[in-house]
Amino acid sequence: MEIFRNLAVGAVAAALISGGASAADRGRKTPEPPPPLPPAIQQGQSSRILGFERIVMQIPVGAEIGAVTCGGLSPKRPVYMTRTMMDFDPSTYRDVFVREAAAAGYPVDNPAASLFKETNRNGAQLVVGAAIVRQYLDVCEVHVRPGEVNLFFTNGSKGNAAFEFQVFDVLDRKVVWKGTFEGNGSAKGFADQSVPAAMHVAFQSAAQKMLRDPGFVAAATAALPTVATTAEPQDELKPPPHRIPHRPLSTVAFSQDVASARNQVVTIFAGTGMGTGFYITPELLLTNDHVVDNSKLVKIKTIGGKEYVGEVLRSNKRRDVALVRTEPLPISGVPMRLEDPAIGSQVYVIGSPADQALQGTVTSGIVSSIRVFKPSGSYFTGKFIQSDVAINHGNSGGPMFDERGNVIGISDLGLGDSGNQGLNFFIPIAEALDILNIQIDAPIAAAAANPKKVSTKP
Repeated sequence: MEIFRNLAVGAVAAALISGGASAADRGRKTPEPPPPLPPAIQQGQSSRILGFERIVMQIPVGAEIGAVTCGGLSPKRPVYMTRTMMDFDPSTYRDVFVREAAAAGYPVDNPAASLFKETNRNGAQLVVGAAIVRQYLDVCEVHVRPGEVNLFFTNGSKGNAAFEFQVFDVLDRKVVWKGTFEGNGSAKGFADQSVPAAMHVAFQSAAQKMLRDPGFVAAATAALPTVATTAEPQDELKPPPHRIPHRPLSTVAFSQDVASARNQVVTIFAGTGMGTGFYITPELLLTNDHVVDNSKLVKIKTIGGKEYVGEVLRSNKRRDVALVRTEPLPISGVPMRLEDPAIGSQVYVIGSPADQALQGTVTSGIVSSIRVFKPSGSYFTGKFIQSDVAINHGNSGGPMFDERGNVIGISDLGLGDSGNQGLNFFIPIAEALDILNIQIDAPIAAAAANPKKVSTKP
């Protein structure tokens, strides 16, 4: 039988080796946690919000990663790494990391802390990942021979591992710190349970050291970029009114003024993901709530390649819309048409599908329907513009234009992942403005008939 099943949560295939001398002990895993350490962040000290994203194995194939003691006078059987780099399920390691980070005094983002995805989310500003770069675990195996049957038990697992931690700044979009720390761990029980439990304890021990390393503390307590505004109090039902200037509707065909429309559309980076947004004034832009993903600050990249920090002012999860403010850009914002488009009319979408390198991609289609329904996985029933215009991951939060270049909707979701094609849904712009309580000033009569004029590229 092979050894070390679920080593470091599935790292090496192995056989089941029981873990104890009695039936009552079978399957019991008793990790021995390291002693607690004092906090790294003192009361009143400011720190960025931490999250944990990924753990991988980066031990070379052929490296010795442990041994099995066969009991009695039998020699140890070494175990070697047989696979290349692999990912593990980060959930159990995330739980360990979040617990230790909180104990060390850091604010944390823990999506698993609540039964409800809308709560207990802070929006990680620094995301931590870990790679297991070295490990050695001893598994103590005991042979029992009642009659003619061989039974295999273990008294537990113990050993050590080295973890390289990397810290990713979600605003700067780069790794800002890395360090390697060792940890020791032991646990009792079946091998397939005691081995990962021992690795979790080793990870816990290494994480305790990492969270208190001066270099990591400096990265975590570095000042955030400043934004000229302060986020408004959140009210999911109805925030206070926010007035914006009126812009006359465009009378120019979209195809004749694509460049102006693309200049208003940006890529938004939040957490470890990305989406699209568009300006409605020189400093305010709209996107999806799921794009900003509980972040307080996001990174904005214009079609011209310039980057800005944006602050999330308002968001509404039920309608999946958010309002972000940046410093004023040399643009005017898009014209918006609040009436529902006609079924069968031509529409266009601009966004960053799949990759930021594809920023400014334009696709076209028609309005398939205007319908009220509840999307799969949502708890909200609302009005949507249905269209066959192509969108992909990354288009979320981007604008839908009518044939005259007026925004009529916001890209929200598609059913293409379930094998369907051309079933994409957009939030009507009037509903997005209403739920965020963004009110447009009354038009000036002299300007109402003028075609849109958009300033130069930001």
